[in-house]
Formats: sequence, C-alpha cells, structure tokens
Amino acid sequence: LSQMVNSALVICHEYLGSLEHSDIDTNTKSFTEKEWTEFLNSYYLFVHGRAQTKISEDLFSCCKAMLQRLEKVSPQLSIGGMQNLWIIKPGAKSRGRGIKCMKRLDQILTSVDIDPKHTSKDKWVVQKYIEQPFLVHGTKFDVR
Repeated sequence: LSQMVNSALVICHEYLGSLEHSDIDTNTKSFTEKEWTEFLNSYYLFVHGRAQTKISEDLFSCCKAMLQRLEKVSPQLSIGGMQNLWIIKPGAKSRGRGIKCMKRLDQILTSVDIDPKHTSKDKWVVQKYIEQPFLVHGTKFDVR
C-alpha cells in the first residue's frame, strides 16, 4: 500500500506542476504503461475492494499537505466526490441515449473501443460526474 500511496503522491506532484506551470522547463517522470497498470490495479483493489491498512504518520502528513496544495490551484476538487464516477456519452446521439456511468478506466476504454453497437469512427465524450453539484431550488440544472 505504501508504494501505491507514494506513486499517488508522485502523480499528484506532477499534476500540481502542470497546474502551476512549473513543469515547463523540467523533465517530469512519466510512468510506463506497466507502472500505470500496476498503480491502477492497486488503487482499484484498495478503493473498490474496501481494503484497510495503516500508513505511517509521515506519509499521512504528506498526503494531507498534497491535498491542501491541490485545493489551492483546483478549487473544484472537493465537488468531484469520492466515487470516481465518469459519464460516457456517444457524441452523435441526443436525449440521453447511450449514456453510461462508470468508475474504472479499463471499463471506459473497453466500452468506447469494443461496443458492437458503435463503429470505431464514433466519437465519445467522457467527463467527470459531479457528485455534489450546485443545486437551484434543490434541482440539478444545465446551461445550454
């Protein structure tokens, strides 16, 4: 678990660098496809498998500090929620037809790549589902 948390901190640090534009003149460590797969598998096992473990006080402090830094440059971080839900919409449809919600990257990639109802030329919109949206009179709304 500590390896997964350390990897997450590295990923967050790189993301923070891109948000703050401090990565422009530096070479950032890019994860290989194998490293990403290992990280995501560990993440899914921990989060969706409801694994429990303890981490050191130092590692916890690093995670907390990283979240505070991310919140400063990404004000909408807190509205994303804890479920990691993503909306997948076929680009050429309307009225909510073909919309799916998913939690895992591998499921999303499989869905948009292999679904026999769609050709490889189909376009898709994948966007983060806002789990805690701004409500007007207790109702979700959209601006068109």
